[in-house]
Amino acid sequence: MQRVRLGGVQQSITIRGEDANAPILIWLHGGPGMDATGMWRRNNAALENEFVVVYWTQRGTGRSWSKEVAPSSMTMNQFVSDLDELVDMLTARFGANRVVLAGHSWGTNVGVAYAQAHPERVAAYIGVSQVVDAVEGERRSYEFALGEAQRRSNATAAVQLQSIGPPPYDIEAMLLQRKWLAEFGGVWREPRSLPQLMWESFGASEMTI
Repeated sequence: MQRVRLGGVQQSITIRGEDANAPILIWLHGGPGMDATGMWRRNNAALENEFVVVYWTQRGTGRSWSKEVAPSSMTMNQFVSDLDELVDMLTARFGANRVVLAGHSWGTNVGVAYAQAHPERVAAYIGVSQVVDAVEGERRSYEFALGEAQRRSNATAAVQLQSIGPPPYDIEAMLLQRKWLAEFGGVWREPRSLPQLMWESFGASEMTI
């Protein structure tokens, strides 16, 4: 675990693996702002037997948060540029030419954008909960939650969802919609809450309060 300078700001990476000569795999976490290193290690640590797994905590998140990260720098171009610097650093360190990218949710945006900009640096790309059309996805997400509230005769959920209306949302409205989306089974394969997810993340020794 170390901090490296990417895009002019300190960012945290954790590197784990059994063999330094194995292919490099970079986890691109979701959010923006949801590190989830602990969750990924808890559920996917076996990948460390086959890859040099690099858990990159993106700017403005977790151990990569600091006051020097300007909100104006939180752009797709900057994330792609940060990732390019990280790829340069890792390939030089481990003597590789290319990397494998595995993105989750928001991280799939970064992964696809990077693969489009630098296809020669990417050996393979894996998208988990791949974002395809964010605007359409949000619309369908809202319709699902509202439809389930009505189908289940959950008046509280229906009133709250109707009060915020369809997207786009501010943060408060988004969190309310996500609350009911999770309640109705539209987020996780197995029922779990955000506190449960956070607790799972502490299963990795690298994660602390």
